Amino acid sequence: MNIVEPIRKKEYIKQVEDYLAKTSKRNRLIFAFGINTGLRVSDILALNISDIGISQEEIDNSYANFEL
Repeated sequence: MNIVEPIRKKEYIKQVEDYLAKTSKRNRLIFAFGINTGLRVSDILALNISDIGISQEEIDNSYANFEL
């Protein structure tokens, strides 16, 4: 069984975010969401909009101002 260790240094987190920003906006978003919530990737991928508890209108309004 493999053991997974958390990324402990902020500079390493920044390096991963910078790399993902250049290669995959989707994966950067998943990484940032996981780092900030503590959820596993499998849990994040299983989320639906209804799980978050906001309306589609709120998402559309927020997305208009969101920059990746």
